[in-house]
Amino acid sequence: MKVFLVLFLCFYSISTFAQNKKKPKVVRDQYNIKGNATIKVYYNTPPASEEKRKDLIAATSGNIGNQKDAIIVDSPDLRIGTLVVKNVLETFRFGGEPVHVLRVMRHNKQYQVSIRIRDSKGDEIANVLGRTWQITNTDAIEYNNDDSGFEIRTSGRVIFQLDIRNSVVHCNGMFCTGNGSCNFIMPASPISWPPIKREGPQRFNLPNEFVIKPLFMYPRSKFLGVRYK
Repeated sequence: MKVFLVLFLCFYSISTFAQNKKKPKVVRDQYNIKGNATIKVYYNTPPASEEKRKDLIAATSGNIGNQKDAIIVDSPDLRIGTLVVKNVLETFRFGGEPVHVLRVMRHNKQYQVSIRIRDSKGDEIANVLGRTWQITNTDAIEYNNDDSGFEIRTSGRVIFQLDIRNSVVHCNGMFCTGNGSCNFIMPASPISWPPIKREGPQRFNLPNEFVIKPLFMYPRSKFLGVRYK
C-alpha cells in the first residue's frame, strides 16, 4: 500500500508539473514518506478571487457610495454629530473659510464628499475626495471599509467615520485644521466652535470622553468589510 501511495504521488506530481510548466507554482502539500524521502505536491497559484482579496486588504485607496441608496432622488441630508443639515442641494461647508475641513456637495444626484483627515499635529493621514478615499500615512492607524462606509482608528479608538446609508451622509470623528486645532465630534455630540488645539507630544491627542462605536471589525486582514451586527 505504501509503495502504491508513493508511486501515485510521484506520478501526480510529475504529470502536474508537465502540464503546467509555464505557470508559476506554489507548494500546498508536503508528504513525508518513511525515511528521509519527501514528496511535494504542486498546484497552480491561488485563484483570482483570493488574489483580489489580498489586493483589497493591502489597498490604501478605494471608492465609497457605490451602493444603490447613495443615489439621491430628492433631498439629501447630512448628519454630523447631532447636527442634521436637510436638503444639501449644492454645497455644505463645515470649518469656515478658508479651512473647509468638510465639504458635502450634490452632483448628478449623488453625494460628493471632500475632507482631509489630520492628526493632532495637523498632518494629513487620509482624505476623501469626491467618492474616493485614500490613506496617505499608515503610521499608527488601521482602517476598514465597504461600499458604503470608511473608518479609521488608532489604538482601538475610532478617529474618523463616514457612512452613507438611507440617502444620508453620517460623518463623525476628529476634524483638525493644518495647525492642529481640532473638533471632536461623536454621533450624540453637538458641534463646538472654534476648534481647540490640545497641547502634548501625542500624534493623536484624544479627549477621554471622545468615544465612537466602530462600524467595522478588525484587523482588516481578517475582517475586510465586515461590520458589527
